[in-house]
Amino acid sequence: MSEKRAQELKDEEVIDRMAGFLAFFAASKIYGPLDKLARPFDYTDIVSTINESLRYANVVKERPDKIIRKNDKEYPCIEVRRGGRVLYVRVPIIPSHAVVKRWLDMCKGEEGFNVARETVALAFAKMFSYLFEAEEKKGEGGE
Repeated sequence: MSEKRAQELKDEEVIDRMAGFLAFFAASKIYGPLDKLARPFDYTDIVSTINESLRYANVVKERPDKIIRKNDKEYPCIEVRRGGRVLYVRVPIIPSHAVVKRWLDMCKGEEGFNVARETVALAFAKMFSYLFEAEEKKGEGGE
């Protein structure tokens, strides 16, 4: 997405895209980045946490636990265990540079920490769509 197109997005859309990205961590039970964003000490905490999250997402995208094939598409996934069941959580779509930059700009200033906290809350709400997809795909496709 170009910088111009990212600037045309409403603030809520930028937050929603970042929450969608972070929902992967909630669905995967990787709570560290979400905890850090929910309680940042300063803006640097937010930037470094997003940096770590983007780096991790790129790594799992390159080396997923499993590739789920469905409707002629391939979905790189990681394996998680929930309640004794094995589920596969789809690796997230990594937000564009422009969306990340815009979101980070929104996290600056007096209300910035609230933007980060709101994004985390929405990520937890969105995690169920990741888990639903993972449960639905369990046993389908294969390697």
